[in-house]
Amino acid sequence: MLCRLDAVLRQLHEGQPGTCVYGQLEQHAGAWTALLANAGHLPPLLITSETARYLDHPPEALLGVPAPPQARSSVTVPLPPGATLLLYTDGLIERRDRSLDETLPELRDAAARAGNQPPDELCDRLLAQFGADPSDDVCILAVRIPARDRN
Repeated sequence: MLCRLDAVLRQLHEGQPGTCVYGQLEQHAGAWTALLANAGHLPPLLITSETARYLDHPPEALLGVPAPPQARSSVTVPLPPGATLLLYTDGLIERRDRSLDETLPELRDAAARAGNQPPDELCDRLLAQFGADPSDDVCILAVRIPARDRN
């Protein structure tokens, strides 16, 4: 999918690169996984009731760069019951006066503290903490994996 999007961007928006995380959620026999591919974007965050961690599949080249087409890779990640997968734009945590080495851990820690909240409340809390005065566009997507039935 990213290879196709890359080709389209090079044709339509020459010289305007972009980033993207492609995710495909699947359920098999009650277990959920995410197939993820990253084209230069910040890593998705997996939040459980105990912790939050970045899904650090190394990002690959940006989309739309004037270079020969590249093969893209993906990784499949198990998603525990009740976990939340958080995707966000860089405008949420990118600041002119601070590095991503500072703001990425802050986002992770804030998400871990708020991990049990419903997804809409989690997003509202993170927006209030990090997106109050953005210098770029901000978008957050939180997907909650269903908890297992207790039957």
